[in-house]
Amino acid sequence: MQHLQTYFSTVRPGPTWDVASTLSPIYSRGQANRIDDIVARSMAAGAEVLCGGQCYETERGIYFKSTLLSGCSPSNAAVQEEIFGPILTVERFSGDLEEGIALVNCTRFGLAAAVHTTNLTLAVHAARSIQAGTVWVNSYGPTPEMNAPLGGYKQSGYGKDLGTDALYKYFKTKHVWIDTTH
Repeated sequence: MQHLQTYFSTVRPGPTWDVASTLSPIYSRGQANRIDDIVARSMAAGAEVLCGGQCYETERGIYFKSTLLSGCSPSNAAVQEEIFGPILTVERFSGDLEEGIALVNCTRFGLAAAVHTTNLTLAVHAARSIQAGTVWVNSYGPTPEMNAPLGGYKQSGYGKDLGTDALYKYFKTKHVWIDTTH
């Protein structure tokens, strides 16, 4: 966790289009308040804020400090809601890989996930078992050269973007069966 805390302290806030920034502003005061509320409810339910957890404003916009939460139960708001802010929950588990996959899949959302391991067999099994539209292994986040379909599972998103799968939203398919024996 120390590595994540150190990394979170190096983020550089700035406009989305500024290549030097690694933390974009929150798009509205209402969204910033929503993120703040989720963090507050998570803490009230037993989560520990390891770093971040505050909203702040600059002349360049409204920001929320990159936040690392631990000690979240599967029912915690930070686990069960799509936050759309710089919040990461990290949980340790003592069981096998299946317990970890069950923890990942316990939400009604499934936009994206990441698996970090040196074991390729475990990585492939986890990627197949995790209910998310994108699963990164040993990395996280889209890259400019990534032209794969992006979109979520369950209640995340409205279909797929990029790649050939994105074209299907422009088509209506229909199955017509004609019995010509009569």
